[in-house]
Amino acid sequence: MDFQPRDRRREETVRVAFFTYPSAFQNIGGGEVLMMKLARFLPGEDVEVKFFDIWKDRLADFDVLHIFSCQKECLGLVENARASKVPVVVHPIAFETWSSVWHGVMPDARIASLIRFAAKKMAPRISSDRRRVLMRANLLFPNSEKEAAYLERHFAVDRQKMFVVPNGVDAEAEQASGALFTSRTGLKDFVLCAGRVEPRKNQKNLVLAARDLQTNVVVLGDPVKGYESYYRECRRLAPGNVTFLPSYPFGAPELYSAYAAAVALVLPAFVETPGLVGLEAGLIGKPLAVTNGGPTREYYDRDVVYLNPASPASIAQAIRAALRKGPSDSLRRKIREKYLWSKVAARVREGYERAGGVSA
Repeated sequence: MDFQPRDRRREETVRVAFFTYPSAFQNIGGGEVLMMKLARFLPGEDVEVKFFDIWKDRLADFDVLHIFSCQKECLGLVENARASKVPVVVHPIAFETWSSVWHGVMPDARIASLIRFAAKKMAPRISSDRRRVLMRANLLFPNSEKEAAYLERHFAVDRQKMFVVPNGVDAEAEQASGALFTSRTGLKDFVLCAGRVEPRKNQKNLVLAARDLQTNVVVLGDPVKGYESYYRECRRLAPGNVTFLPSYPFGAPELYSAYAAAVALVLPAFVETPGLVGLEAGLIGKPLAVTNGGPTREYYDRDVVYLNPASPASIAQAIRAALRKGPSDSLRRKIREKYLWSKVAARVREGYERAGGVSA
């Protein structure tokens, strides 16, 4: 997107630079989808968005620097923005539990993962690049009250510095039809698990749970780089009623069609915040079996069936219960009222004003 010189911009328009850590788009997940969706919907709120080009762009040409993630690779640009008096807002996308730090990595990395988590819990003010990113930001955008509490507890960040911005969903998802997906794959009437394949997402326990299900299960997603052996193990353990399919490119119509072709969606991850695919499938009108790890209850309340991700038996039981429960009209209404991307974009614009990037 080409910008006009700064002195020609409309007075009410805010110019925002989007930035994330360099390897983010090598394994596209919820954070990257969030970034691209906001780039699409923020112009409707008089926000000009540009993905910051480190080779060409200057921070002084922007009103706000919006960082997606608190990874250490973002720290240098954050510090430069503060030195240039450019307000910084950060979507931290940070939430862990004892269960996720243990089960969400490969076995040989568990002890180190547990030690790091325990250290942050016992000494939240301990110096780290991630904490410096959070502390140098003018405003943080946690996506739930639970994530805000996590940041306060584990990084000693002042709660007054946080402005909750929920995740969102495309309104057009509601009109999706399963015909496209079924015509291309021959699959219908299955339970869908969509997302990156990695220990944190817990597809291994899902395929073990599938041994106790009469329903077909489709795992739609690619392995995260470095977790190819985990993906192979999932395939090795999977019974005959499990089908693995590669992910679709961002924005492909086949993804929403897959939701529509499914009889239910399962989110078996050790932690979700809260899972974009869950909101999308909920808007389409599919029953959900959702992990109890993370702030999922803030979004889904009593409209879904919850599962214990550490237990294949619990996953299987939740899937069966979700199929019996059926779709939730109250969840669809809630998503329309609170979680459409257009509404999320308006909330983000308000956050830019609070951060000092534009006059209210």
